[in-house]
Amino acid sequence: MSQNFTEVISVFFLCDSVAPFKFRSSKMGFRKTTKPALLFLIVGLFFTLPGLSAENNWQQLWAELHSQNVLSYREPSDSRLETAKKLIKNIQAITAGELSITPSQKQLLDKLLAEFRDELFLLEQVEKTDFVEYRAGTIPKQNFWAGRFFATFEYSLNKPDESSEVKLSNGLYLSYSPISSLTGFFTLRTQLQKFSDNWLAVDEAYIRISEPVQFSIGRQYFLLDRLGLLADNYFDAFETARLDWSYFTVVYSRLSATNYPYSRLIISADDYWAIKFSGIKEKGAELNFTYLISGIASEQGVASDFYIPLGDKELVAELALYWPSKTDYTATGDTKFAGIVGIDLYKFAGKTLFCQIGSVEKGFTPMASSLVYSAGNHLYFDQDTLGVDLTFTYQPSTNKELALWEARIDRTGFFPQVVTYEFEVVGLATQNILPHSYQYVLRYIRPLASGFSLYLENIFRDRKNTILYPNTKYNQTKLVLLFNF
Repeated sequence: MSQNFTEVISVFFLCDSVAPFKFRSSKMGFRKTTKPALLFLIVGLFFTLPGLSAENNWQQLWAELHSQNVLSYREPSDSRLETAKKLIKNIQAITAGELSITPSQKQLLDKLLAEFRDELFLLEQVEKTDFVEYRAGTIPKQNFWAGRFFATFEYSLNKPDESSEVKLSNGLYLSYSPISSLTGFFTLRTQLQKFSDNWLAVDEAYIRISEPVQFSIGRQYFLLDRLGLLADNYFDAFETARLDWSYFTVVYSRLSATNYPYSRLIISADDYWAIKFSGIKEKGAELNFTYLISGIASEQGVASDFYIPLGDKELVAELALYWPSKTDYTATGDTKFAGIVGIDLYKFAGKTLFCQIGSVEKGFTPMASSLVYSAGNHLYFDQDTLGVDLTFTYQPSTNKELALWEARIDRTGFFPQVVTYEFEVVGLATQNILPHSYQYVLRYIRPLASGFSLYLENIFRDRKNTILYPNTKYNQTKLVLLFNF
């Protein structure tokens, strides 16, 4: 159990952390958001049923895989929890490349993982690992030091208000764990600069204690709700204290020198409070809740997200209600709604076709969010839009399947060391069914040598006039070289 629990299981299932949804008092009002919210809930419930079926005869499956030298021997007297621990150790051997499996053996392992989902969840709490730790690529407990250096080259053609010069960003990520219950994280990086004006500054610096509860403090990123509609500070690390205890996650930050949007008002400090509850899990299905108590500029919101395994495929969705800051004079009404549903349309032999359908009302603009309005992490949806995001991913090596959005480089410079080809098309219209934007994205990942990898991304955007952007077409290319050590 020394290896990162979430990293192991994510090879077979999507194991991102999540959260959200809790109704606010009636005085806030819900306007006309009931219908779209109900529609998303009906879609989610429709797909829930096939994902919750229990797998019988798991002992026979285990015996079959043991006879094929995939799983180790289990004593008849072994408890389910002891069996789950053995299952993890066997999967660690597979993910480490010590053992190769066939697609049919992979399917049998998936069934066992679904059968022991409750036990794996309990072990996950013991390990006290979470999604952010996995995405940061943290090191095995037996190592003290680990790190990565990455260099990003970016070139934009015809992008508004930017020159066509090549820009460079460097990053250095380090983690140090003298004992299993204490880990320190430190990242230096630059914003995109000219070659002649490049410098490193502190991006992330925090420590995490894992026992008796998980607690971290310092300058750090966080993602609470699964899709990040309400609580994803991808764009900038916060000086934050975070507590993970049982089914709850609490995040507190004291932001300084806050400029309220669309106003000249600047105050010296601003509190950020958010809570996640993630205790509802049954046979692989997960339901989570997030409450944004006080966001940047006193924003508030609630969200609910859920994940449902559908055999080898998966469905993920999030619904959110948002109350803008009272200083935002562009806000109309009290309650803003956003909802996104994503599902694998096809998934076989390293090929995945994933579709997202989303609707985001005008004025749904949390400043710590994955939406393109804020950070543009993995959600290309914008406020006042509805549309479709279709992604085709191909990985020639099927021994390691990536979870949703895993092929995209994260904020610490991490991306998977797996040959990956990805093509994404995003088509959006306004809520009034007027043209908004199209985006065409190509991604390519290839390991070049031991610990050395290349990431290439090209985005062509065709945008109509919006709040943030003029009517324009432009191309943006990003190349990242990563060295793990």
